[in-house]
Amino acid sequence: MTTDSLTALITGGTSGIGRATAKKLAKLGIRVIVVGRNAKRGDETLAEIRAAGGKADFIASDLRNASSAREVAKRAVELGSGHVDILINNAGTFPFGPTDKTTEEEFDRVYSLNVKAPYFLVAELAPLMAKRGKGAIVNVSTMVADYGVSGMSLYGSSKAAINLLTKSWAAEYGPHGVRVNAVSPGPTRTEGTEAMGEGVEQLAAQAPAGRPATADEIAEAIVFLATDRSSFVYGAKLVEINPLALTKDGRVIASDAKVELDDDALFRNPEFAQWHAVLPLDQDEALASKAGVGIRNFRRFPGDVGTLANGAGLAMATMDAVSNAGGQIANFLDVGGGANAERVRNCYELVVNNTDAKVFFINIFGGITRGDEVARGVVDAMRETKSRKIPLVIRLTGTNEEEGRRILAEAGMTPVETMDEGAREAVRIAAGAKG
Repeated sequence: MTTDSLTALITGGTSGIGRATAKKLAKLGIRVIVVGRNAKRGDETLAEIRAAGGKADFIASDLRNASSAREVAKRAVELGSGHVDILINNAGTFPFGPTDKTTEEEFDRVYSLNVKAPYFLVAELAPLMAKRGKGAIVNVSTMVADYGVSGMSLYGSSKAAINLLTKSWAAEYGPHGVRVNAVSPGPTRTEGTEAMGEGVEQLAAQAPAGRPATADEIAEAIVFLATDRSSFVYGAKLVEINPLALTKDGRVIASDAKVELDDDALFRNPEFAQWHAVLPLDQDEALASKAGVGIRNFRRFPGDVGTLANGAGLAMATMDAVSNAGGQIANFLDVGGGANAERVRNCYELVVNNTDAKVFFINIFGGITRGDEVARGVVDAMRETKSRKIPLVIRLTGTNEEEGRRILAEAGMTPVETMDEGAREAVRIAAGAKG
């Protein structure tokens, strides 16, 4: 089927990722129906798409409950001449805050938009797609649905529900030709994340690209899953689609990504079965697993400067800084996002007990990882560990930095100000230990 005969429904389609997705689908000749609360933004979106030669309609709705979701679905079918071929569940709200401060009203509002609306849109549209023997549904999730993060319990849990629904719907509707997949972006700069200020950059600093994604970059992944470009993909989740590459001919390609495939979808994609295996862990992986970090997050080297950072990108930058200062690295260690005091303490013992480190350089740029949690873990490790003790050099900045510095100061520790300063100090201490 040619794309000019397709209709796509995009919730949250008047701004950010949704709007970028609508524009890209329209450029392919697909009729797009955008859903949003703001009529002015809706008109602006239609005008932009139509000016570029695309076909577009707008449905005003806040998707506050099941009945409004069903009404949107029925109206979309009417506008689509009797069919909706693509559903993009993009609309969402993402409040942050402690669990004990969450009101029932706020809880219901988040789950109504993030879970209930997609659920009943799928309930209306997926059976129609299945009856026609084809269709695509893409759910927009988030990377924080995959692990616990302080302050994100409400948002993260709502998107974790979407991840499970993606797998369930893939199993339910996949045999009838309806592909259901999800995209779980990392930190992305959109109108909706403006209120986070520099927090988005702090989160993104932990990723390999070292910067937030743009709405256009995430939209590329959504379009891939929504169209026949991914005709073999069922029940998959694209995670942390960052960084991306811009080719000479103007295409945006994901140059690095993690893709999860649901085991239940293997029967549809037997070519992937060869990747499905339980491999034995090597010694470093086993040590990492015991310490509570990812099995790929720890590697040992024959040096004397131990390192720890939050995020693979910052961990590699820390290693480079030590090398540039003339030192020899004892290990690579990414403590992971959202690390708590216990994990930091475990990582201290991991390095001290399993490397030849003479000094331990901890480099934290806090986003999801909180400075006060890191500081508590460091102090606990120094007080409670039965392992050998080695000098510490700490750089601590970002989320809850002031509280973290206070905790360290009470324990007689003073953080360095920059990564390079910390690297030079760690190398100096290691050289002195040799002498």
